[in-house]
Amino acid sequence: MPALTLRPGEWIGWQDIPGRHAGWPPGPVFVTALAPLRSGRRLLDLHVIRPFRPVVAIRDSVRLQVMQRGPGLILGSTTDEAGTERLVVITPLTFDWFREHCSLLTDRFPPSRFTADEDGAPVTTMTGPAYARCLFGREETAMLDGVTEESLPGPKPPMAASQARFRLDHTYDPFDSWLIWRGTAPRAMRDKWLICARDGHLLFRRRAGGHLIYAVEATWRGDRLHLGTVTASRDPRAWAVTDDRHDRDLVVHLINLLLIGVPESAPGAPR
Repeated sequence: MPALTLRPGEWIGWQDIPGRHAGWPPGPVFVTALAPLRSGRRLLDLHVIRPFRPVVAIRDSVRLQVMQRGPGLILGSTTDEAGTERLVVITPLTFDWFREHCSLLTDRFPPSRFTADEDGAPVTTMTGPAYARCLFGREETAMLDGVTEESLPGPKPPMAASQARFRLDHTYDPFDSWLIWRGTAPRAMRDKWLICARDGHLLFRRRAGGHLIYAVEATWRGDRLHLGTVTASRDPRAWAVTDDRHDRDLVVHLINLLLIGVPESAPGAPR
């Protein structure tokens, strides 16, 4: 087996020891660029996207001191701006790698949930890179920003003038907050909702017609997301529900099911 080679445009398994954020998965990372330094010291400059970190994904630059390179493995070390030294373990990204290092995610979002990736491309074999594309998309903007309103084709009308308001008032833990903020877009025909963050709100649009049904105030409190007032459409042409309690239950259900990946019994309402 040849020695592991890193290439731009690929996902790789990545572990920092010690980890960068307690309680968070170690990787993977997406390689955007790399350049070996001509110093004779086995130094490699890597430019990557780190999706797993509090609040949002980031671009990062790493100078890696390569200690060992062999079949399916690169060992190296880095020193960050604070002077913290870390051992880095780089391996090919497989779905088994996800299951070992990101079990919270694979338990909530098993391969059976995905018949298409973030761009609608069919998924026939759930490899590590295919699973990463399902979660983070193919384009760097999607990896960094998550779902946006542009992820839903067609018209996206503003909230109807006829509205109701009620309180959600819930603060989520850091990992759930990260999942919520990334949003979700329809993939298969059965999927009915686009949910994305914009201008301090979490927006819920119906796939049919692009109607904005809910806009939820979303505020970051450190690495925790607080959801406050919900504005709900009361335009009967877009949404037949007129009961605030039911709408509140449905918002919570959609967050749990589609964003956090924790199914609960759904309110008996039209979907």
